[in-house]
Amino acid sequence: MSLDVIKSLKSNLADLTCVLFVIGKELELVLRNTDDQKVKNDLNQALSALNDANGNVIRLFHKINLNEAGIREEWYGDGCEIRKLQKEVDNLGSSIKILIEANGNFLNNINQ
Repeated sequence: MSLDVIKSLKSNLADLTCVLFVIGKELELVLRNTDDQKVKNDLNQALSALNDANGNVIRLFHKINLNEAGIREEWYGDGCEIRKLQKEVDNLGSSIKILIEANGNFLNNINQ
């Protein structure tokens, strides 16, 4: 069971880094097309935070990859811990879906 949870976590992290990358590229396009200096400053701050967050997600993914065997062994014996991790992985998946939906709404508002 723990292998499935870890695979699911890695899959969600990979999805999240792709979503953050795409949102960053979309914000860069908005940034290029605005003349408002305040909007540019705010978008630059948002892009910086987004890039930092994406870097953290990528580092976490690689740490999990490097230590996957140890992580599996640590959680394998205690079903309680693996259930907690599964809940967090499920929450991450839900958050990614909400982020994708919010991004779609953002793009729709920009295009109006």
